[in-house]
Amino acid sequence: MSLLKAEMHTHSSEDTLDHNTFSAYDLIDRANNLKYSVVALTFHEKVYEGMGFEKAKKYALSRNILLMNGCEANIEEKHVLIYNITDAERRKIKTFKDLRRIRKELEKKGRNILVIAAHPYFKIIGKTSLGKKLEENIDLFDAIEYHYFYTKLLNFNRKSVELAKKYHKTVVGNCDVHFIENMGTTYTLINSAKDVNSVINAIKSGKIILKTEPIGMIKLLSTAIKHVIYG
Repeated sequence: MSLLKAEMHTHSSEDTLDHNTFSAYDLIDRANNLKYSVVALTFHEKVYEGMGFEKAKKYALSRNILLMNGCEANIEEKHVLIYNITDAERRKIKTFKDLRRIRKELEKKGRNILVIAAHPYFKIIGKTSLGKKLEENIDLFDAIEYHYFYTKLLNFNRKSVELAKKYHKTVVGNCDVHFIENMGTTYTLINSAKDVNSVINAIKSGKIILKTEPIGMIKLLSTAIKHVIYG
């Protein structure tokens, strides 16, 4: 096993609920240039699967990258990252009660499900951040995201780290890639073999190293403006 550089939260132009100009292939090329070993596609309200995903997965493999799929699900108007489920299964999850039930059912069948709390305390992002819902449903989460969108003075990740320590949860660094140039400042090194189950198990057991550095205020403001313009 080796340390795999991973980005577990990305979007691309195939994400129909986003407004990205770059494709999954562009994202893979960017990841390859930055020496990533694992990239997860986590589209809004959609698990990217079928021929499109299989082609992208093969392209990633040619660049020595494990391409995983998951989704950024909207559960009770809160964003939750879920991995190793199908899109049909994702559509059944509307509430945290649904997620608890479906996860239990799938794990009984031997499916290895991973659930990560996306940007849980980023009030700047709006009502989609989990906030108090995270602690209320902490049993559902394997890990908590450390989000790239912060500066030395403004960092909404601090509460995430505190809660992770309190409940012994893994902290996973992600760039939540909506703009391809923002990839690379925050990521996770995973001590794992390069396959989906091994990566999931390593995250669950905390066999990771968080690597992160703040972005500058100019980049923070320019990114915020882009989000306002592009939605």
